[in-house]
Parts: sequence; C-alpha cells; structure tokens
Amino acid sequence: MNPVLEANKRMLAFYSEVSKFVGAVLVALSVIGGLYLIVLPGLLGTSPHDALVAGAGRTLRVALLPSLLALCISQFLRVLYDREYTPGWMLRHAHAILYFLAVWVVVRALFVGVLFSNGMLAHSGDASSRALGWTVTFHILPTLRVLFAEALVLVALAQGYKWVMPIILESRTLA
Repeated sequence: MNPVLEANKRMLAFYSEVSKFVGAVLVALSVIGGLYLIVLPGLLGTSPHDALVAGAGRTLRVALLPSLLALCISQFLRVLYDREYTPGWMLRHAHAILYFLAVWVVVRALFVGVLFSNGMLAHSGDASSRALGWTVTFHILPTLRVLFAEALVLVALAQGYKWVMPIILESRTLA
C-alpha cells in the first residue's frame, strides 16, 4: 500500500463513514421530501401535478443525486484504504450517475427556459416587454449559463472517473 494512504488509513476510514452517513441522511430526506410533495397537495386541495413539477426536479437535484454521489465517495475512500474491498455497484457505475446528473441539469435548465419563454409570450405587452427583456438579460441567462457550466463540470468529472478508477484498481494488484 502507498505509504501516504497507510499513514492516513484511519482518517480515510473516518471520512468514508461520515460520507456514508451523510448519503444515508440525504436519501432519507429526499424520500421524505418526495412523500411531502405527493401528500401535501391532496391535503391543500390543489393539483398534485403542479407540486410535482415544481418540486420533483429540485428534490432530485438537491437531495437524491448528491446523496448517491456521497455514497459513491464513501465506497471510493474505502477502496483506497481497504485492499480486500471490492467496489460496490454504485462505485462501478458512478460515471453513469454523474452523466445522469448532467443530463438532468440540462433538461431542468431547458425546462425553466421553456416555461419562461411561454410566460414571455403571454405577457408581451408594451410596458411588460421591456421589463421582461431586462429580466431575461439579468436573471434568466446567467442562471442558464451556470446550469450549463455545472453540467459540463459533471461530464468532466465522469470522464476523469472513468480514466482514474481502473488505474487505482490496477495499482492495488501490483503491490
């Protein structure tokens, strides 16, 4: 084993357990949030479709997929410090999770853009069209740029993972 990894084995084990705990908590919170989105509209007498459209994307992006990434990080750290540990299903498919998250970010950005453009068409009066132009320029376009940049970073992480993980697994067999 690498002397640096051997010297930090306890710290890596601690970080692995913390990451596993955070991932499990986020999974539980995303399940509770999903149930909240399904049950609350019925209690309020509103359409469940509106709440699901508004909150499902946010719940998936903010809680569920990062929790899967935290669980992947936990398994990755365990691969680093435990020579006998074989990567679990999530670690073997972490690149697919990253790609899915990138696609989800792009679809969500396009969805927001389409909803906003439909709103612009509905409010295309004289005074409101100038205000909408400023809103698009200063609020929507920067948000879309950030979301597309986030998607590109996720794709880059997935590509890096696909190249690095086989090297790490092969280096474990050499020593």
